[in-house]
Amino acid sequence: ISAGVHVVPHSAAASPYDCVVSVLGQVVAFAKLVPRFVWLFVFARRTTLSTSALVAAALRRISSVIPVIVASAEKARSLRTRPVWVAGAGENTSHSSMLEMGDFTATSAASSAAAAYKMAGMGPGEMELAMIYDSFTITAAITAEMLGLTPRGEGPSLWADGKAGPGGSGIPVNTNGGGLSFSHSGMYGMMLLVEAYRQLSGTAEDGVNGIAGKQTDAKTAVVNGTGGNLSTTGTLVLVADD
Repeated sequence: ISAGVHVVPHSAAASPYDCVVSVLGQVVAFAKLVPRFVWLFVFARRTTLSTSALVAAALRRISSVIPVIVASAEKARSLRTRPVWVAGAGENTSHSSMLEMGDFTATSAASSAAAAYKMAGMGPGEMELAMIYDSFTITAAITAEMLGLTPRGEGPSLWADGKAGPGGSGIPVNTNGGGLSFSHSGMYGMMLLVEAYRQLSGTAEDGVNGIAGKQTDAKTAVVNGTGGNLSTTGTLVLVADD
């Protein structure tokens, strides 16, 4: 990627928009060599950076694939789609190298989740949906324990007997299929938020892979992203609009 991206130096002569155009243009040039790029190329032929809808300064819809809008309550109420509220948030970094981990079966999600639950005034027993970063199956299992969804050492029990799947008897988990089955963009945490929004706003069957039966009745959700070497975590508690 570094060989194909030309970054315009930031100066008075180079606006943020110029940088976006240059970076995107070079990445697109290489992407056209990949067969799976065909779908994006067809879209790009109809939409250019100058005509694509503006998301935020210098970034347009075509250059920012998964935008998540965070707005004030007043602004959120004025939009056409139903809002989903951020009730609690927490983040934590426990180490920089895995050699510094005191316990390979625990992550900083315990701390980030505790902060999010405290801010929300809620607990894991009140969560009706869980969206968990799942780079590996073990990541999801350990995170389930850190989020308080299962006792320590019993993470896999969350999925036992299909409890977390469609029509299961337990809390639904990763209703979009997760990074293991749906997609992994390299920055999968944003997709966790998108799916959590769709579920809590009642629009899950209108989005990607929104087949009948995908919508749950969840009104609360815990969303957790993991980054680095199992070192950095961010947790949100989301609630549906009344």
